[in-house]
Amino acid sequence: MYLINFHAKPKPESRHARNCSGAYVNCWIDFAAADGAKVLARHFVEKNGWVPSPRSKTLFVSGPQNGQARRLSREAKTYGYSLAFYCYPNPKSRRNK
Repeated sequence: MYLINFHAKPKPESRHARNCSGAYVNCWIDFAAADGAKVLARHFVEKNGWVPSPRSKTLFVSGPQNGQARRLSREAKTYGYSLAFYCYPNPKSRRNK
């Protein structure tokens, strides 16, 4: 299991673009090879309407997890991947006024 961290920006046509300037994304990928896990992580982030930065941090995860990490790693074991987006607001958003 790999945990891959990206910084991402919403695609202009994405539903997230109105309220988010960007996000930090944790991608839990259940895949044998790190390079393949990175390719899959980028694919799933892009498929969800985001543009991942070229840089990422990859960690091999083994052993028990706690809290939200446990839930996300179990989801990745079941479906092959799990994504957690930690958005920060768009200062131009009406919500923030």
